[in-house]
Amino acid sequence: MCEGFSVRGRHLCEDMGLCLASRSLSAPAQKTARVSIPFSHGTLDFSSINGEVYYEDRDLSYSFDMIAGSPRELESMVSDVTAWLAPVCGDELRDDDVPGYHWIVSAPSISVSRDESGLAATVEVAFSAYPFAMADDESRASISVGVNPLVNKGGMRARLSVVPDGTVTITIGTLRQTFNGPTATNLYLSPGTNEVEVSGGSALVSWREGIL
Repeated sequence: MCEGFSVRGRHLCEDMGLCLASRSLSAPAQKTARVSIPFSHGTLDFSSINGEVYYEDRDLSYSFDMIAGSPRELESMVSDVTAWLAPVCGDELRDDDVPGYHWIVSAPSISVSRDESGLAATVEVAFSAYPFAMADDESRASISVGVNPLVNKGGMRARLSVVPDGTVTITIGTLRQTFNGPTATNLYLSPGTNEVEVSGGSALVSWREGIL
């Protein structure tokens, strides 16, 4: 069984019968907010003024080879791949090399190079990808009255969702919210261990981690 990727309900190998030749993922580039002040040296960097570094989209590209029995068959294969990948916009792409996570991708650029015989071609597709690979499954924890340590193993802040048992107040850092029912909160877990203070009762919380 060959490896590849799946998107929009189809897998490169299992459904399209194609084998991956190469894969490339660019390193994340920081979004910068630098200000030049007159009569001072250098610049001031406000890129992480709220305590978090932000990133530009990443480039995720794949190439794969096609071999056909005739030029007409080859063009039909190219057309099928184009019809599959060209509409990708904000879709979840799962790479067999990154199990348990998916990329959010858009704006594919598809290029095709054919050999002189017209029986073989190499297709390269490049996606614009959200900088973090997102976990397929949410992380969950039960919290109760007192201080609860919650660990975000990802590399980005993760938004909490809460299912309270009654009326529950949750405090993380300087932010506090009270809940009477299931809610997608305005509270976030920073990467690493977070102290989550709870009063009033218990709750089930969930969050989705992202890795660079």
